[in-house]
Amino acid sequence: MRFARAPLGLAAALAACSTAAPPPAPPGPPTTTAAPLAATAKLAPVTAAASTPAAATATTPATASARCEPLHPELPSIASGPGEPPPEPLQDFGTGTLDPFYEHVAAVLRGTATDHVRIGVYGDSNMTMDFITGRMRRVLQERHGDAGHGFVAAGQPWSHYRHMDVVHGTRGGVQPYACSTDPTGDRSYGLGCIVVEAGSGGRSFFATAEAGAPVGRSVDRFDVFYVKRKGYGSFEARVDGVTRATVDTAAAADELGFLRIEVDDGPHRLELVATTAARVRLVGAALERTGKPSFVVDSFGVGSLNTQAQSRRSPELNRQMYARRPYDLLVYMTGANDIFTLDVTPSLLGEMIAADRRALPQVAVLLVTPADRGAGVSFPKTLEAVEQRRALARANETALWDMWQAMGGMSSMSRFRLRDLSIEDATHFNEKGGAWIADRLVYALWQGLARYLEAHPRAGCERAAAP
Repeated sequence: MRFARAPLGLAAALAACSTAAPPPAPPGPPTTTAAPLAATAKLAPVTAAASTPAAATATTPATASARCEPLHPELPSIASGPGEPPPEPLQDFGTGTLDPFYEHVAAVLRGTATDHVRIGVYGDSNMTMDFITGRMRRVLQERHGDAGHGFVAAGQPWSHYRHMDVVHGTRGGVQPYACSTDPTGDRSYGLGCIVVEAGSGGRSFFATAEAGAPVGRSVDRFDVFYVKRKGYGSFEARVDGVTRATVDTAAAADELGFLRIEVDDGPHRLELVATTAARVRLVGAALERTGKPSFVVDSFGVGSLNTQAQSRRSPELNRQMYARRPYDLLVYMTGANDIFTLDVTPSLLGEMIAADRRALPQVAVLLVTPADRGAGVSFPKTLEAVEQRRALARANETALWDMWQAMGGMSSMSRFRLRDLSIEDATHFNEKGGAWIADRLVYALWQGLARYLEAHPRAGCERAAAP
């Protein structure tokens, strides 16, 4: 079976740089937990069966021998035909860099997993509308189960910060910040490089997708991230209009705050409402379903982001957030704006990757070359950034996906423009172009998975064999 393609609409222009689910049972009172953020061990590999909602009741487990038959996952479909470049495979410059990720994926495919496979994708303005990551999420979840939308930033620094298959935004007295275009003056952002400060009555909201969306229509757990700091005030967490928790964000020193709210699986809306004159700083919320392991794709898109701006985040707050978001794969799709800072990029990116690996020792890291750019011939500086990204994958022993080559190499963005796969600036993908890139990236990942499974036919079996 091939992955089904979700219908695509035309994308709105970027600035500067579904079938409905049956109505759920009425939600019961959720449980709410406010806990200090302590580092937690990364969960062992996980599994999920195809085409089952993430919150569905699991069927009776198969025997260990049946579960450990060789896996032969089919590659997802991609556009093919005259004029289409051939698929671009992944390159692995480490020693089995992607193996832990593939082991966890194999467990999901076998149905032996205990938690989702989580993929975190860092990106610049081509990620702020979630076109690439949104398509990845749809492709994986429509096949393996809707695990929830994942993380959404609390602020909206630009009109084009909009995620697919979720409803989110801000109201009232709020001030958004981003580490690239509107920095806070400190390093307390969390992973996403976007925060919002809210005074009394200001709020951020997050809700499940509207009827007709292919995924994201249900949630059973909200994980809320915020900054604790001296002099900060309080906010209320309201689910479907009912206050579930009142949170005091004052602390002696900056740290990452965490609040978990569990609800009955179904459509819900969360509002984080500042209730004091003293401001609060909100990082964002993750929407997930916990019933059956599948795939969660967190999109960290930031307008005008380059490596130098991304390095402004606090490594300690990042570590604390990684403890709550245990990624199996981190994707850096951030090189386009490094054309202005090529001299400092190698050391800064190397430091960030090293910190990622300290926080998540089993995490796989994938660097992606910048997309082509230019209405005619390729922008020369982009070619320098592409070469640098290839070199950095070797130097840091990560995996690499050459998006520039996948698009067709030299002057490929001009061809994308002629095919209505980018907007008029010949720099940013539209929704169709984002889907094209996402399909090729998932295809490359699944090509690598197939090679791993051929070499490791019992991948994902260990938990199935356990008593």
